[in-house]
Amino acid sequence: MKVAILLLIATNLYAVHKWIFWSRGFIGAFCIYQEKYGKLSEDELRRLMKKAVDYGIKNTINDLSGKN
Repeated sequence: MKVAILLLIATNLYAVHKWIFWSRGFIGAFCIYQEKYGKLSEDELRRLMKKAVDYGIKNTINDLSGKN
């Protein structure tokens, strides 16, 4: 039972790490875009942040399932 709990915790930590990894790339690209082209409107900012979160979740799931 303890092994199963430790395995579950380790899997969740790995998933969070991968989500941060993929989302960080999107946030970095956003910062470069904002430096180059100026400030974004609030709607554009929300759309990009939602896209970053969705992309991070999708790639984390693909990575955990072995598709990447």
